[in-house]
Amino acid sequence: QTVPFFIGAAASDPNSKLDCNALSWSVQAPDLVEPFNVSPEVCYGRVVFNVKGNRSVNLVAQDPQGAKSPTRTFSVFVTDPPANPPPVITQAFTVRGCSEFGEFCTKDIAENGKVFISGVTLVVAASDPDGVSYIFSAQCLNCPDASLNLLKIIATNTTGRVDYIPPQAGQWRFGVNVSDGLSTISFGRSVQVIPVPPR
Repeated sequence: QTVPFFIGAAASDPNSKLDCNALSWSVQAPDLVEPFNVSPEVCYGRVVFNVKGNRSVNLVAQDPQGAKSPTRTFSVFVTDPPANPPPVITQAFTVRGCSEFGEFCTKDIAENGKVFISGVTLVVAASDPDGVSYIFSAQCLNCPDASLNLLKIIATNTTGRVDYIPPQAGQWRFGVNVSDGLSTISFGRSVQVIPVPPR
């Protein structure tokens, strides 16, 4: 309760390219929700629940022709806030890399978007009077090497940034725990890691 909660989302359409502006978030008062986007394609909703118990967040996408998606509802059980407030997120978690030739490898990759296996950069930023540490993780959901299917810690630091080269192509889930030593906020993002095509 009263602690910001972040939900990542993306939308796709067979006829149009959609960005974060296509998404509409809603909650029931007195809860509050607002877009908290990293870039036009990396979308989050920042929710503050002001009531305990079962609460929900609704999400609808709309294409340029006005057609709307079915409403997607996220259900959350809200409890008392922690005695120590968690870090304040100043930049939501993002995965950066290359998805096509001729671009700098600093593009923010959308949820379930494609990125070359040549490497990714995981980035997040937060502030807290007690200091902030970041624990980054990686897990491949369908790699041929079964050992990669296990969630692994790939870095722990205080910079909020880590470079990582996925050992195999596949559907990867990257995450980070942002902590001040007492309270933690967690993020996750899924991307499709693909081989670098021949030029």
